[in-house]
Amino acid sequence: RSGSLTSVSSSGLTLPYGSTQNTNVWLDTLGNVIAAPPEKTITLAAVTGNVTTQSGARVDLSGGGALQAYEFVPGPGGSTDVFAGTAGGAFAIVPGQAGAAAPFDRQQWGLTQPVASSPNLGIGQQLQIGDVDRLKAGSYTLLPARYALLPGAYLVRPVGTGANAGRDLGFTVAQDDGSFISGARRTTIGTVWADPQASAWRFTPSAVARRSSEIVVSDAAAFFTAAAAATGASPARLPFDAGTLNLQASTATLFADLNFAAQAAAQPGTQVGTEGRDTAAGRGGEFNVVAKDIEISQRSGVASGTLQIRPEQLSRTGAASILVGGVREGSDAQGARVLKVGADRVTVDTAGTTLSAGDLVLAARDHVQLNAGTRLAATTTSTINTSANAATAEAPAPALSVIGDGALLRISADRDAAV
Repeated sequence: RSGSLTSVSSSGLTLPYGSTQNTNVWLDTLGNVIAAPPEKTITLAAVTGNVTTQSGARVDLSGGGALQAYEFVPGPGGSTDVFAGTAGGAFAIVPGQAGAAAPFDRQQWGLTQPVASSPNLGIGQQLQIGDVDRLKAGSYTLLPARYALLPGAYLVRPVGTGANAGRDLGFTVAQDDGSFISGARRTTIGTVWADPQASAWRFTPSAVARRSSEIVVSDAAAFFTAAAAATGASPARLPFDAGTLNLQASTATLFADLNFAAQAAAQPGTQVGTEGRDTAAGRGGEFNVVAKDIEISQRSGVASGTLQIRPEQLSRTGAASILVGGVREGSDAQGARVLKVGADRVTVDTAGTTLSAGDLVLAARDHVQLNAGTRLAATTTSTINTSANAATAEAPAPALSVIGDGALLRISADRDAAV
């Protein structure tokens, strides 16, 4: 609808995702070994109906941000993981994460202290504080302690009994170890529930808390790029790459603002949102259209059950690569994008107008038909998010690994694009 935002972008964010073992194996939040981070995907599906994205609506698949995995290393840096979870009373607060319920992550919420007690963190719980160090007075969402590894975060823990047990909001005393004792009270967002009075809590900046536990943090972009290079494969789609939009419908009207921008290249010697990021630009987004029968045309009288899309609707999406007749899901062992053909027939009749894209793929099990007067053009696209500080050199179009028989046509501005 107009005014809505549908987004899978992590631009400007650093997100914890999974853990590593011996810094060379990445486990997802369920403990499964993964060869690539999860892809950013939005699917708009009405198999026997109409999909309409109204003018003024925004669909954001832009690249950016970072995914990080952690690994606790017992030893000289500390024998206890102070970021292990909330079971021992430890939580995290992150500046900017206020006024919202905590994100749910099965791995983070399942972490416990060695005593194996359950985390004591309810949905929507917040901590109301006065000014503490660089934290401004206000209410902050309580998060599992692992989030205290994020830049600018704090590890927080109730002090309990003793001289500092009861303190008012605004009371703050700096400690010799770099932490702060301050008055705070728990509240629950959207309700009147709150502790009757403030009590003392310890606020430990992330950098200070790390002195008590040696934590190795791995960045997804650097980790999976290195893993691909070691095997000679093309790297999987990474956080700074834009995502994929899938459309499946009988009829479709596309007026929304679609953002397929990749994060710009990092300048040499700098880091843009990730650790160890090189100077390569991210890859632009993908748009996949699938139905049994598809016609790209402006004519009236299209047969019932045929998905019709106007050429100009496709041209203006801004996607770096457009696939009509199938979907792309993941990559094979060599890094090629896996294409699953879903259409029986794809017909293109632009009647003299030009359908243009940086990379255009037409695929069908029966036939791909180009009617007389059809014009297709492969042009360079502006799919780089220049707000991130850099050059706008485009990433190459990935090779395609096709599952199934049929017909396929690919035109690309990248002369090395392969099937």
